[in-house]
Amino acid sequence: MNVIPVTITRPAAGKVHLNSPIGLSLDLADANGALPQGDAKLGIRPEHLKIAAEGQDHFTAEVVIVERLGVETYMTVGSQEQPIVVRAEGDIAVRPGDRVSLTADPAACHLFDSAGRVIRPATA
Repeated sequence: MNVIPVTITRPAAGKVHLNSPIGLSLDLADANGALPQGDAKLGIRPEHLKIAAEGQDHFTAEVVIVERLGVETYMTVGSQEQPIVVRAEGDIAVRPGDRVSLTADPAACHLFDSAGRVIRPATA
């Protein structure tokens, strides 16, 4: 699982907004208003990050490593300080140094507090 530091803010009732130093920007539902604002960790599995069309993304990142396995391709994007693994179906045409637009499945996002306790489990 990728673990990404985020800051949680509440722009409106029923939702929270996540921002991270890597440029990730994502809104999540919070119907009961239980999620605390402030620093947290976003947990998301490689299969729940998808390559997106530019403008339809939650963040962009530089491809560092590409591992083609035939039916799927694993990419490590980001930096040494914050590597993120993405699993894509098939043999996709990306190379180290390329920038990719990525989207995260909001239902598959886990949130953890600074002590590592779950504050929002994935709903997918």
